[in-house]
Amino acid sequence: MLDRYIGLGVTAITLAFSAQAQMVSFSSPVPWVTQRNDSVSVKAQVDTAQLKQKALTFKLLQVSNGKKKTIASKKVSVTDLSVDVSFGAIKKQLLGGNEYLQVEWSVPGSKTEKGILEPFGIVSESVFKRLAPVTAVKVKTAQDCSQFKDDQFQSLGNIKVATAWNMDACFIAVKKGADSKSTIKCAFDGKNGKSAFASYPDRILAYDIGNDAVNPIHYTREIKADSLKYNENKWINTVTKETQGDLIVITIPWSDVGVIPFEERTVGFAMFAQSNGKVAQAIPTGANVLIPGTWTNLLLAK
Repeated sequence: MLDRYIGLGVTAITLAFSAQAQMVSFSSPVPWVTQRNDSVSVKAQVDTAQLKQKALTFKLLQVSNGKKKTIASKKVSVTDLSVDVSFGAIKKQLLGGNEYLQVEWSVPGSKTEKGILEPFGIVSESVFKRLAPVTAVKVKTAQDCSQFKDDQFQSLGNIKVATAWNMDACFIAVKKGADSKSTIKCAFDGKNGKSAFASYPDRILAYDIGNDAVNPIHYTREIKADSLKYNENKWINTVTKETQGDLIVITIPWSDVGVIPFEERTVGFAMFAQSNGKVAQAIPTGANVLIPGTWTNLLLAK
């Protein structure tokens, strides 16, 4: 009998917390969304039966590696089931990766009646719209990469790299002779969403020049103690590499990166040269591996 009453008590407490958590439900923005402008507004549904004071405080914060900065705060009167709160323009064209926006709501004077909405970010079209694409030359086989001219290679520091494709795969050709301490990373966003946050479907192919080793990675994400963490995981792949004279040619099947290829298709893409774990150079300049919105496009040429 005592166990039954204890069970009922736990159920009552759980229901009470569940009900309180539903006092405010956000309809916009939603977690992990990327805004295209810096005007931030919130739409929410409020359970007025629970809200005694008929007022709420909303706070917009910028969160980065465990630190919070308040951007704006508003107290609003609640007279209806829905609430619209505008924080105005926050003068940020890019916010993502390890940084994100968070909205806190609370009942004035209460220490327990509160909640949060997180994360969401901003990538303005001005960040990526004018970036020049990386052109992948159409070839019949990987062996055709050996015919590349010098002007078809791009420079990442002292690394020379070129891209090619056919209906089966994407090819990354790297000239030998680069710094043995360097790693080149090629990032693919098949959905080309220009997001503020790298996600599980995004694929990163890392080539360790010194160890002549390929490492395919992608990320899972989690927020702990107001820090957005990206955990590296290997993805199941059939990536291969071969030597062609002074080239290392890496073959990445399109099925591995979730892309259906066709002429003139564009895929979210960036390349990074790393030395001692730090990015030394990127294509496009200023790209962030954790922010696909800063990547350019890979153009599958005719």
